[in-house]
Amino acid sequence: MFDETLLESSPSRVPVLNGKHWLLSLAIGVVVFLALFFGLPVISFGADTKVVLAQAIIGGVLALAYALMCCYVASDAHHLKLGWVVWLIITLLFNAVGFIAYLMYSAVKTDNWKRATIPIAYMVEGIIVGMLVLVPLIYTEALPSAQLMTFLAAPPPPPPPPPPPLRPLPLRSSSA
Repeated sequence: MFDETLLESSPSRVPVLNGKHWLLSLAIGVVVFLALFFGLPVISFGADTKVVLAQAIIGGVLALAYALMCCYVASDAHHLKLGWVVWLIITLLFNAVGFIAYLMYSAVKTDNWKRATIPIAYMVEGIIVGMLVLVPLIYTEALPSAQLMTFLAAPPPPPPPPPPPLRPLPLRSSSA
């Protein structure tokens, strides 16, 4: 009974994510970071480097977390023989809601609620910590709303080209 309380070190509880899952997720996060870091300046026409770096880091971390979530669902559902392709598609389409649905479904099927409560607790704690960091920054205007909106708003269209120069009229010679 004591072995069951140790979760990850329990002989009956093998970690779902192994090294290849972490490496794949890290690679996806790095690729998304690089794509955003080099792609955002092209899209936003002269955005500040600090803003682009912050947005690229946030996008890379979110991509890493999303890839880990998908790897977890695919690996765990395959291990439990729960139709991993279906659950991976559900997780890809519905993101965190699909992940929570999978956790609840697998907990019901295996009658092991620890497998659902621990990841959900981590997600809730992450949301709470994120809100505790972001809300004071937004309300004290440490994060200007103009910079936050540059990521969401489309850049203005380029100005129209200048009209072509007028050709001078040919001079008529009056020979009379």
